[in-house]
Amino acid sequence: MSHARTAGHTSKMRRAAPEIRHTVRVACCIRSPEARDVAAAAVRRCGGENVVISATGLWNALRDHGPWAALIHDLGPWNGSGTAQIMRAREEYPHLPILLYVPVLDGVADSLVRCGALACLRAELQQRENGAELERVQPLLAALLAERPRVRVLELLRLVIPMAPIRVWQFADLALSRLSAGDDSGGLHVAALARELGASERTLERAWHQAAVPAPKELLGWLALLLVGVHADTAGIASAQAARQLRIDSRHLYRLRHRLLGGEWRSDGPDGRHEYNVVLLAFTLRCRELRVARYEGRSRVAIA
Repeated sequence: MSHARTAGHTSKMRRAAPEIRHTVRVACCIRSPEARDVAAAAVRRCGGENVVISATGLWNALRDHGPWAALIHDLGPWNGSGTAQIMRAREEYPHLPILLYVPVLDGVADSLVRCGALACLRAELQQRENGAELERVQPLLAALLAERPRVRVLELLRLVIPMAPIRVWQFADLALSRLSAGDDSGGLHVAALARELGASERTLERAWHQAAVPAPKELLGWLALLLVGVHADTAGIASAQAARQLRIDSRHLYRLRHRLLGGEWRSDGPDGRHEYNVVLLAFTLRCRELRVARYEGRSRVAIA
């Protein structure tokens, strides 16, 4: 199956793509009423919806009532089980932003040290005597929520290519971190990313081929398009504006769209949902195409 055919399928299926919207919903698992009020005010300042959850109902809520933009947790109950909850949350939801907002108690420092090495996590102590408590907590939450586009792209990858090797996730996470920081994807190269991962381009190529994943250079392009689409959808802005905020060169973005989505691609309207849905569908079809080719024993179907 040629990629031109895939692009054609994408063009025909655009209208069928689901229009996915994500509300900024933050799960709040905090026992202290005062601290819970501070957390709720911080969420509202960030334009989100604060959802109070008990420690006993945390797992059902995370599993059944998502998606969640972030989790605010106080590590309670403070007998070790709260720390175990955070460890489990990171294992089951590896890219969920977590803000630990914990009381000053004996032993809490040890728990913070245990959790401190976890990715996508920040921590702050509850300080009741400080009248500017909200001014301390809100920027931390805002910084976590700013990571949502990158987090959502990583979650999408988990859904589309769940069996990909760990090196693919490391590559994707590193590339998205660079893109989210405003590094123009036109200046991002596979060779540089491979060096940071302690591997060669050839090593990555072989691993990607065995896993039936788009080649590293192609995957880098998909990551840029997905990040732009997700950022536009999350912020409710046009994709062109999202690209400018990410400092992705418009000419480079045009070339990526033309190469990966086909010559018929047209970006329309001020809403980022269109691009998000089209890119997600095209990427899903592309990965399926590679899996079918791998299953049938054919060589990699390359994009020119």
